[in-house]
Amino acid sequence: MRWLLYLWASPTTLLGLLLGGVALLSGGRVQRRGHTLEFHGGWLGRLLAATPARATAMTVGHVILGRHPEGLARCRSHERVHVRQSEMLGPLF
Repeated sequence: MRWLLYLWASPTTLLGLLLGGVALLSGGRVQRRGHTLEFHGGWLGRLLAATPARATAMTVGHVILGRHPEGLARCRSHERVHVRQSEMLGPLF
């Protein structure tokens, strides 16, 4: 059943992986936490700081993007709620 959740959220997750890949190319890092990949650093710090809410982290499918590891640790439980929303709503999220 889990694979259906991954499949349903895959269009959004692919966008998150693309953004995470660009972060890696700009000096960022990645780590696996449970059913998600977390990217931080690189250009993500500037991108998230430029959002209206000056976000510390944001979720795109099964990918969590963060400014830095400390921010990801602080926001992890909140961002996982968005991962579950992405699993329920898929590309509509």
